[in-house]
Amino acid sequence: RLSAEDRSPDEELAITLDAREVLFPEVSVFGERELVRLSPPKSSTSKLCDSTPCQVPLPSEPTRDSSTSRPSRHTHLPRTTQS
Repeated sequence: RLSAEDRSPDEELAITLDAREVLFPEVSVFGERELVRLSPPKSSTSKLCDSTPCQVPLPSEPTRDSSTSRPSRHTHLPRTTQS
């Protein structure tokens, strides 16, 4: 009797885990991206330093230029996102 009952909950647990695994993939993708960014800095701080400064100034410069034509750019961004 214990064996039969033990199998029932096991099967239910397997289903619950499966359903959770299916929902986790989406969250995992986001978590992995953030984790990858936070993990490398500790290991390859030098490599990230080269990439970080290059990426920061790039977006910062265009953002200033965009400030002038922000309304035009902003209208295009939301439009593409909705499309």
